[in-house]
Amino acid sequence: MTFTRYLTRQRPWVTLFSTRFSVWMSAVLLCLVVTRVQATTVLQLSFPEVVDNAELIFEGQVSNVESVQTGPRSIHTKVTFDVITVIKGDYFQSNISLQYLGGEVDGRRLVVQGMQVPQLGETGIFFVESLHEPLIHPLVGWAQGHFLLEADQRGASRVLTADHAPVTGLALVPAADPASDTVAEALEDWIRILEDNGAARGVMTAQDRPVEDAMSASDFRAQIQLMLDVQQQVP
Repeated sequence: MTFTRYLTRQRPWVTLFSTRFSVWMSAVLLCLVVTRVQATTVLQLSFPEVVDNAELIFEGQVSNVESVQTGPRSIHTKVTFDVITVIKGDYFQSNISLQYLGGEVDGRRLVVQGMQVPQLGETGIFFVESLHEPLIHPLVGWAQGHFLLEADQRGASRVLTADHAPVTGLALVPAADPASDTVAEALEDWIRILEDNGAARGVMTAQDRPVEDAMSASDFRAQIQLMLDVQQQVP
């Protein structure tokens, strides 16, 4: 059982901060807000949790982006990717489509605060939370499961966060200590809200560094594979 699933199962109030919303919750939300969804709160994960919670991890390039009306009050943006490499999961198709809540159709616009939709032509590594369950955001931890690949001056592929910050390294993050002195400290340990850079804990970034200083795509994939190997050995 992952830390996130344990947390939400053991403490039901924590589900308010979870990124996994059911379909009926989406319907309720859309009844309350017609054109704009605000005050989005996302639980910050460690990078190993992002890897563990992903049903599919793939490298791909965006080939099409379109907004579609998916209900009387709902609009989704459908993003289609050409699949380059599957890193985790059983997926054998040459392309995949993911839906993000929000978009614009016939002058009607639905905006979800904090939603970062991949752009046409973008290449990246994407951590998909579920291939079967409709979610507000299809990636684990929203931006935490969204990495860009950009070429440096020599043509080598480098890894950036969804906010274009060079990823300089990955670290295993120790679990939070629940034995805090105060209730406030315990809450801070149990619930970590995603910071402005949108990266999971353990993803080291340097906003002011050139792309050449970022991890190579091959090193990034190797680190993911190492984490997968370690997770498979844990009972």
